[in-house]
Amino acid sequence: MTQTEKIERLGKAESMVIEAADIIEECIHMTDLGKRFGDLPDKLRSLASSNDGDSIRNLIRETEYADEEHPVWTRPLVSVKNTDRKDI
Repeated sequence: MTQTEKIERLGKAESMVIEAADIIEECIHMTDLGKRFGDLPDKLRSLASSNDGDSIRNLIRETEYADEEHPVWTRPLVSVKNTDRKDI
């Protein structure tokens, strides 16, 4: 799968999670389930498109820039994952 295909699929996943949140919110509105599951739609929206932490939107951003060279200050001085990547 190419990088472009991954980004497109992740974008589709983001929109589907937001759509699912809308459906859940509509189904639990004005029911007793709203007391127990009322915050679920907001959690799903946050999972899909939050700018902070782990979200599908941030995963898309990471995928877009995965092959680019990152500035030296964003790399750890020592990394188990990148033992061959020396900046100093």
